[in-house]
Amino acid sequence: EIVTASDGDGTLAELCVIETGDVFRAELRARRRVERAAELTVWCGAPEGDRGDWLVEKLAELGVAALQPVDTERGRWERAEVRADRWRRLAIAALRQSRAAHLLRVLPAAPLGDLLASGRPTGGALLADPDGGPFRPATRGQPGTTTTAVGPSGGFSAAELKRLEDSGFVRTRLTASRLRTETAAIAIAALVLAFAESPEPPERGIVVAPEP
Repeated sequence: EIVTASDGDGTLAELCVIETGDVFRAELRARRRVERAAELTVWCGAPEGDRGDWLVEKLAELGVAALQPVDTERGRWERAEVRADRWRRLAIAALRQSRAAHLLRVLPAAPLGDLLASGRPTGGALLADPDGGPFRPATRGQPGTTTTAVGPSGGFSAAELKRLEDSGFVRTRLTASRLRTETAAIAIAALVLAFAESPEPPERGIVVAPEP
C-alpha cells in the first residue's frame, strides 16, 4: 500500500509499506518540500471552558504556523500548561487528518504586555474587532508573515486595544455579528490563508453566487 508521511516541518514523502506489526518497514518512493503560503501566528485570548481543544484542532487543520495563547485583563489561560501535551497530540492528529506538511506549534501562554514589549510583529498585523474596518489581507498571492490578535471571551480592554493599535495592529471586522473567541480566531486565520494562497483574490471580498 502507498501512504503519505510528513515530518511536520514541511516535508511530504510517498512510502510503500513493506511490513506492519511489531516492526514497521516502508520503502521511500518520493519526497518533496512544501512551503507555507503564509507564516501565520494567531495571538488568542482565553476562550470559555475547554474550547481551546477545538481551537487547536481547527487551526492545525487550516495550516496556521503557531498559536500564541495570550493572557489578558479579562481572561487567562488557566490550564494551558497542563494541557500542552494534549494540544500537541491534537495538532498531530489534525496534521494526519488534513495530510498537511506543517505541524501547528502551540506556544506557552504569555501576558499581552510581555508580547508587545518584545517588539512589533514582523509583516502584517490584524486585530479582530467587530468595530473595525473591512477585512483587508496583509499579503496577497505571495508568501508572507502575518500575526492576528483575537481577544478573550470578554474582549480586550480599551487600554489593550490602544496598545495593540500602537504596536501596528489594524482593527479588522470579520462579520456583522460578534463572534466567540475561538470562532473569530478560526475565521480570521482562514481569511488570511485563503488570500495568501490565491494569486488573484477578489477586490471586494468573497462573492457567494445566488441559488438558481
